[in-house]
Amino acid sequence: MFLVNYESKFLPYIMSYQLTYDQIHFPKTPSVHINNAQYNSDMNCILGFNDDNNLVTFFVLQQASEYAQYFTSTKNATIFLKAFSTDARFLQNGYAKSCLLLLDDFIKTHYPHVQFIALVVNEDNVISYNLYNSVGFYNTGQTILKYGVKQQLLQKTINL
Repeated sequence: MFLVNYESKFLPYIMSYQLTYDQIHFPKTPSVHINNAQYNSDMNCILGFNDDNNLVTFFVLQQASEYAQYFTSTKNATIFLKAFSTDARFLQNGYAKSCLLLLDDFIKTHYPHVQFIALVVNEDNVISYNLYNSVGFYNTGQTILKYGVKQQLLQKTINL
């Protein structure tokens, strides 16, 4: 598996990326985030491909976040993981975990000043919470209410 920054040449992969109805509700489709990134230079769309060159995961890395105030790390030392999803055709094959395990090295290469990865996860999303926890994210103890949903703030120190 490997991670790459989105480029327009990957648009056909994005157009065939499939999410279930439940997946679309929170992270939205990759095309929505790619469109938003055109107007926000701080949003970086990242694609995860398996060894057969299938697009299996998608997420956004962003240094500015409305959640930054809730984390104790310094602003420029933290990057936020957002909109993480797995193509519905590839769920439960370990791709999400593999992608997250590659994240430290990807960030060290592309964002060498970053020391922490932060994210929010809906309190009732136990599967995602356990996945993030299994790859080193820890609960900061902060809970916020957004869109009527309680969210846990998780963070991970990048191994240097």
